[in-house]
Amino acid sequence: MNSEYNKTQCGAMGEYLVRKVFSQMGYNVKLSDNPYDSEKDMTINGKLCEVKTQQRYHLKKMLTIRDNQINKCQNADILIFVEYPTLKSNDITIRMWIADKKETRQIDEIFFTRQGRKMAGYKTENLRLFYEFESREWSNKFHSVTNSKWENRCSRKNQ
Repeated sequence: MNSEYNKTQCGAMGEYLVRKVFSQMGYNVKLSDNPYDSEKDMTINGKLCEVKTQQRYHLKKMLTIRDNQINKCQNADILIFVEYPTLKSNDITIRMWIADKKETRQIDEIFFTRQGRKMAGYKTENLRLFYEFESREWSNKFHSVTNSKWENRCSRKNQ
């Protein structure tokens, strides 16, 4: 599988989980009709919502976005990170972190990865843990499409 496909699949799985959790809680959730929507992934009770699905960036211990996503994420009414665990951790907890007040939402650090990508990082202590659940099935689904070079190095060592 190629990395663009994996990234799309990972994002779609995170959006599915967010839609499922919020719908079960009685919120009105509507997915964007356009997968390349420049404003949002969905609306929740009419508010623009952006969902980012990822593992925590291990070197910085942050949830991150690429620099080309900063405006979209900062301008969304609700920013949700769906965090899945690493294989190395043996954890199976999926967490949903929310930065729901765009007026006070702030990026904690701008940095460059070892590959030279410019990233913006959010510390989890500045986000609100909204929901978490344990699921080996979902952890395995996320691991099957991860593009994490760190994760892939760890899984090869364990084989």
